[in-house]
Amino acid sequence: MNVFFDENGLFRLDEMALESATFRKIMEDNTVTDEEVTGQSELVITLFRRMEESFNAEQLSLVAEAVTQLGVLHAATQYQQIQEFHH
Repeated sequence: MNVFFDENGLFRLDEMALESATFRKIMEDNTVTDEEVTGQSELVITLFRRMEESFNAEQLSLVAEAVTQLGVLHAATQYQQIQEFHH
């Protein structure tokens, strides 16, 4: 079962977000409000708390590493875009 990758082996993060009911709800009026961001933040926190309660130490370690590296990728991509904007 491939959840994170498409049939060509490409990471589906963007597609997963676009397919998400929460993203579609946030974007339905093409305006992202502080309340929507707060609500999404609260949902993410709830999901992480559920993982902490449900996963064993090895699973939590793998999730923590994946989330950390995803954060690094996001930050590096943002800095790269800023650099390109200033050049």
